[in-house]
Amino acid sequence: MAVDLGRLALEEASKRGASYADIRISEILNENLTVKNGVPETISYSQMCGFGVRVIVDGAWGFAGSVDVTKDEIKRCVERAVSIAKASAMLKKRDVTLVKEKVYREKYATSFKKDPFKVPLEDKLKVLVEASRFLKDFSPFGERLLRPLSGLPGE
Repeated sequence: MAVDLGRLALEEASKRGASYADIRISEILNENLTVKNGVPETISYSQMCGFGVRVIVDGAWGFAGSVDVTKDEIKRCVERAVSIAKASAMLKKRDVTLVKEKVYREKYATSFKKDPFKVPLEDKLKVLVEASRFLKDFSPFGERLLRPLSGLPGE
């Protein structure tokens, strides 16, 4: 689906006169665990999706993005990015030029031995509670221990 949405964005940008366009679609998972005085205080989990579109039109950059990853929203954001580029072009001193480079398609994933999102919640909390109690005995700053965890799905 992401490939289809990417293709849609590039086709729309081309139709609207862009000499260059790209889109980045992201999905981010977040887990927050907070322990205070050895007691779990906050447990939250969220998932965010979004995208950003960049275009060059009339020798100027335009950018737009959204968290609504749908065909209609991608079309709307491409239109907005093109509009911003056209407005920017009126004030430019010279055209944006890009270095000629072959296309790269890459995927980045952080390496780890064990997927932290698959570690049972009880195990994570146990470690945080123990660390919180240990730190409280040795430091005035040890009463609250935060464990934010962010990552891309499938890493």
